[in-house]
Amino acid sequence: MDLIQAIKKVESKDKERNKLLGQREMLMQSLNDLGYENIVQAVKISTELKDEVQKMNVHYQKGEDKFKEQFGHLLN
Repeated sequence: MDLIQAIKKVESKDKERNKLLGQREMLMQSLNDLGYENIVQAVKISTELKDEVQKMNVHYQKGEDKFKEQFGHLLN
């Protein structure tokens, strides 16, 4: 590898690094706008919300099944 190729490779990597830093900054700004302090907090709350939605889906499904059992004859 000659010097010109090495310089181009370093410039390419530096450009990609700056791009990723910009994307990270935009992500952090979006998270801050939503009220999160950092990515870890956002992931934690996201996981909690997913768990809550899963519990709600189970509860909803039980209610739907109970409704169909009691009033299924009216649906036909």
